[in-house]
Amino acid sequence: MTAAVVQVGLSVEARWGQPSPLPVQPPGLYEITITEIPEADRAGGPSQWANISGAVSGVGLSNYRVVIYSFTNAWYIQPMDVNENWLTPIDPKSGTWQARIHPGGTYPTLLVKPSFAPKENPVAVLPVGDPNVVTYVQVRGR
Repeated sequence: MTAAVVQVGLSVEARWGQPSPLPVQPPGLYEITITEIPEADRAGGPSQWANISGAVSGVGLSNYRVVIYSFTNAWYIQPMDVNENWLTPIDPKSGTWQARIHPGGTYPTLLVKPSFAPKENPVAVLPVGDPNVVTYVQVRGR
């Protein structure tokens, strides 16, 4: 298992096929980490699944959720399922989170307030400037 504590920004725009660089996010009161990094799979697809997990610190854990994106040819909210359960809960005792997602090449993960609502799926621009996004992290697939 590989852990990633990354305080760099996400690629905000998807230039269909390749994410572009984002400015570094300054350290803050909140931290989100990814401890289980899925394999990189640029093709992705609805029939493939991978596990992703991590931890959050610095917040009242019952008041926040995690939103995971996977990049293939655009940013897709994960997990994509028929019930649209895209808000990943955080365990209030341990601060950990986990999800089963469709793989991609890059995995941006956002810590959000419960009032966060995505505008569409997929998106060309990640919502890192949304006031309901507290902090974020991104890793490349392994």
